[in-house]
Amino acid sequence: MSGKVKHRGTQTRSLEITPSSYDDDAGTIEIVYSAGARVDRGYYLEDLVVSEEAIEASRLDAGAVHLIRDHMPYGDPVGRIISHRVEDGKAVAVVKLSAGDANASTVADIKSGVIRFVSVGYVPLETEVDESGDVTVITVRRWMPIEISLTPISAGIGV
Repeated sequence: MSGKVKHRGTQTRSLEITPSSYDDDAGTIEIVYSAGARVDRGYYLEDLVVSEEAIEASRLDAGAVHLIRDHMPYGDPVGRIISHRVEDGKAVAVVKLSAGDANASTVADIKSGVIRFVSVGYVPLETEVDESGDVTVITVRRWMPIEISLTPISAGIGV
């Protein structure tokens, strides 16, 4: 049995920062925040479609998506997404990192590669459920990023 359902609530998934993309003059770094890798959610498997059409980018375009720590929506943001694109099936963002003293050690750890992983928090807007196999597979066909977090554990290793 499969069908389209509306799913509410924030989901997360992870990928890696590339320290070599750090631009010292601009104070920016490029990150891949999703490659759409299948994630085991315990009771189901989730596939995230990564395409220009799938990503509802109004918050990204408005500069309203920030780089934060561990999906915690309080405290100073570590940075702000200033541009984004989909390239080779991956969701890529350029982040303007904070120049504030409160984030100096975090930014240094990003630049040095100590902090390597990010996770995108998003709201699924359109999903498709497939219960025809042994395990339910939910495909997120349209989604809206609401934050990108620095995280020690990535769901997308090797993707």
